[in-house]
Amino acid sequence: MNFKINATKYVSSLTISFIGSESFKFASSIYIYRITGDIWLVSLLYLLIQLPSMFVYFVSPWLVKKFKNDRLALFLRDMTSLVSLVLPIVLFFTVDKYSFSMSLIGISTFLGLVHSFRFIYLKNIIFFISKNNEEMKKYNTFSSLATSLGVTISLFFSYFLYNKLEFFWLIVFNMLTYIISGFLYFSLKTSKESAIFHKSEFNKKTNLKKHKILSWIYILAGSAIIGFFTFPKTQGLTQIFDFMKNDYNVETWGFYISLIFSVFGILGTIITLMLLKTKRLKTKKTLVEYSLCAIILLSLILVIVFFANSKNEVMFFTFVSIVSLHQLLFSIFLSYFYSNSYEMFDQKSFHKQNGYSIVFRVVLSSILFVLFTLSSKQLDYRYTFVFYAALLLLFTSLIIISTFLRRRYKKVETEQKKEII
Repeated sequence: MNFKINATKYVSSLTISFIGSESFKFASSIYIYRITGDIWLVSLLYLLIQLPSMFVYFVSPWLVKKFKNDRLALFLRDMTSLVSLVLPIVLFFTVDKYSFSMSLIGISTFLGLVHSFRFIYLKNIIFFISKNNEEMKKYNTFSSLATSLGVTISLFFSYFLYNKLEFFWLIVFNMLTYIISGFLYFSLKTSKESAIFHKSEFNKKTNLKKHKILSWIYILAGSAIIGFFTFPKTQGLTQIFDFMKNDYNVETWGFYISLIFSVFGILGTIITLMLLKTKRLKTKKTLVEYSLCAIILLSLILVIVFFANSKNEVMFFTFVSIVSLHQLLFSIFLSYFYSNSYEMFDQKSFHKQNGYSIVFRVVLSSILFVLFTLSSKQLDYRYTFVFYAALLLLFTSLIIISTFLRRRYKKVETEQKKEII
């Protein structure tokens, strides 16, 4: 099993898959907002994309146990998505624009359900395409890189197709990406036996119990952040434009700002790839913690600017600058977070934590997105961002504290082992 060839296929398939799905989702949100002018419908779109997938995530431990062919599962997922896009092509030519915009919500909901299978089996296939922890960490970083590249490239395609051609061509383009990515997924070479990434560092039952509790706190807090961290560049993007609608327009600026956010996300992943080459393990760990702290500090700066300056120009460009840096810092954290999740749990427990943590993420983010939208409508976007920043502070604190305590317990047990020897 050649790592470089497999890694190239993995990155290519994931990138192409994201190009199609993200361009369709982004263009759909802009199309719905342009036709209806209702930010609630945009929020409903993103909400319904997530909610139906909860059932799939909840049964994911059973699912990967019963259907073990990861490559075939990923291939069938893309083929199902391909077939489902026949309906919007028919509707595009048979109904009015408003009705078509409403149909996009339903179609995107179904695609969100189907895409949830991709996430589950992409997680599981890591056990069969990686030989050791180092390869696993590389694949997780490649996954972040592919996601960032896919989102960035999808913006170009969605902008070009959306502005230069009919929406129909965006659907056709999306179908082509599913065909290519599906066959690339199916061509991946896998091992018959799964790799082992988890190794218990604790012998005493009391320390082992504390480790499990702290690991779950770390995973749930990280999942929560992943869930609502996308708000400023998804629903929040249309809401800040709605807040400043006299000066800025989402159809003019939305593409450029989303592109900037995506580019900074890629830069963060590139930094992570560079860190993988260094042997200074302590540097890697501290950089992740510093990244999380920097996210909080930047959020507080933006809150101050929001309330200290009444000029839309200052608020708007400060928002773009800080959220861009957020994307860079978050990309650094994300790769290590996913790698840590493999090392904290064995394969059997991994799928349980993966499924349950994602359900928690979806439920929490769905509730928060509704509350964020309600806050923006009843108050204004500045207060929404204060709420968002406060939640970032809460869950980031939980991650840092749980990480500190896990290291502390590990150090204590290591010292106890030395005393026994």
